[in-house]
Amino acid sequence: RGVRDGGWARRDQHQGGRAGPVLRPRHPAADHRASFPAHLPEGLGMAIAPGRREAAARGLGPVDAHQGLALGPEQGGDDGREPEPRALAADAEDVVDLISATKMTQLQLYTEHTYAYEGHEDVWKGTGALTRGDIEELSEYCHERFIELVPNQQSLGHMQHWLKLPSNRHLAEDPAGQQALHRGDYCCSMWGDEKSIPYSLAPTNESLSFLASLYDQLLPVFRHSSSINVGLDETFDLGTGRSRGEASTHGKNAVYMRFLRSLRGVLSERRRTVQFWGDVISSDIKSIMRVPEDAIIMEWGYEADSPFAQKGAVYHTHNVRYYNCPGTSSWNTLGGRTDNALVNVYRAAAAATEHGAEGVLVTDWGDNGHLQPLPVSYVGYLGAADFTWNVEAAEQTLSSGASAFARISRAIDHLVLADAAGVVGALLVEIGLLYRRVGRARISNRSALFNLLVLPNRDTATPLVSIGWEVTRDGLQAAAGELEEFSKRLEDVSMAGPDASLVKKEVLWVIRVLAVACKIGLLCVGQGSHRCDYRRLPTEDGAPVGVELSELVGELRELWPHRAAAGSGLDDSEARLMHTATLLMGKESKDASSARFAAKGSQQARSEASKGFVKTVMEGLGMAGGKWEL
Repeated sequence: RGVRDGGWARRDQHQGGRAGPVLRPRHPAADHRASFPAHLPEGLGMAIAPGRREAAARGLGPVDAHQGLALGPEQGGDDGREPEPRALAADAEDVVDLISATKMTQLQLYTEHTYAYEGHEDVWKGTGALTRGDIEELSEYCHERFIELVPNQQSLGHMQHWLKLPSNRHLAEDPAGQQALHRGDYCCSMWGDEKSIPYSLAPTNESLSFLASLYDQLLPVFRHSSSINVGLDETFDLGTGRSRGEASTHGKNAVYMRFLRSLRGVLSERRRTVQFWGDVISSDIKSIMRVPEDAIIMEWGYEADSPFAQKGAVYHTHNVRYYNCPGTSSWNTLGGRTDNALVNVYRAAAAATEHGAEGVLVTDWGDNGHLQPLPVSYVGYLGAADFTWNVEAAEQTLSSGASAFARISRAIDHLVLADAAGVVGALLVEIGLLYRRVGRARISNRSALFNLLVLPNRDTATPLVSIGWEVTRDGLQAAAGELEEFSKRLEDVSMAGPDASLVKKEVLWVIRVLAVACKIGLLCVGQGSHRCDYRRLPTEDGAPVGVELSELVGELRELWPHRAAAGSGLDDSEARLMHTATLLMGKESKDASSARFAAKGSQQARSEASKGFVKTVMEGLGMAGGKWEL
């Protein structure tokens, strides 16, 4: 079918009779990056296409689905990691090689304010923003491997990083701002932001002109893509400010659709097809019927029961182009949610096949601090690639949870980590199941252990966890025991991948941080209240746990630059953990800290950089004369 406007189709002319892209080996273990179906033959033999399936002999053949990987430098609107600009030729290329090896065909870079727009340095300075040269280099690397690098620039909601600056507030729907971001009603504020800042652009001609000026810088850099994802999701405050009158007369969705159609006009002039997130209008038939025929709805849902089939049936009935967009279930968890991720991506793929979606885009975000290391997302990435290529085989595999987990862990070990012993893939799967152990109820879009570590905002000392229900003593003790066993299994691991040492450190860091979360949960259970107040925990119990958490924050600072730029959300992410650590340490925290570091000094377990960081943080937070000043 070639390539048509706004959609990705077969590229038979590029295949040359080969089984997908041929990767140039970049390290001695590069043979593990061969084509996904070739190394996982059981049930792998169908390429998913819009409205049909096409047999591919022996699991090989041209990519026929618009499968994609959304990997954002600022996932979830805040705190996400910007790929280190100078590391794009290394780490980012490894990610692209993974995408190519698993026969995905698209990569989207999500940005709000982290592209280095000329004339807007005050917005992106200090964020590790990607430059024109960075994107051009990555775009060419993707193109050589038959991957479309697509720009993804928010264009209505999630614009607080632009609008909080006085020079841009005139573009806001509500220039005075609201405290909903700070409270956590909207996603996602930076930890140090003012309590009241604007959130969405006003849907005006002035905003259109502003966006057009951004597109004129951004689009030429992504020269191999004919599309742009303009966001438009979670426009929570639309119709509450400058557009209030129009929304009162015609309805909020009518305002939204007017702006969408205007944006489509701007981008049609620039020969780009519009993609936009579907959450605002997906339940409104009237709005769906008004979607421009060349625009593409990105239907996202991140839970196992997300209604992809129901939404897909509606889109198919009204002849609307769309993708299904599941997620890796890694954010707001640290360790992932394995079972949720696999069912989520499977149902997205199955519904896409049944109802003629243009493709499946698996997303990865960084809500409330991009604290999960990259390997935690491998379960979702590999699951999406496998299940989208092989929907019928996936259905059979998922009928047995153990079989599905084993299949994905083998894929991770063989295709990504080059772990011949098959240890780390299984560990990542099992760590992602730990969230189910800690209590009698689960939390949507996050885990209870994460909520114990990261509080809603800097003004609270109470985690969003129901003590005795979402976490229990027995559950936390069982999880702590499993984490100890995971740590032992990791000791003698030997991987041949180029980042083997880094992966081992990252996985160990996740295990240790989750173990701290279990300790915090057990302290809260001992408090005897439905809601835990960290300020009421006994200092002699909380201080050692707080110091341990602060040390792990120091390790995070060491790990971060290996995957991302130093300015890309690191300070914000670590501040969230340090808030919890300082609350736990209380008035005795200085003495407890000194004792902890003295005990560890002879072990050489903590680098000088980590020690210096923790000392700097403690001094900056006002520790003086033996008194902890919050």
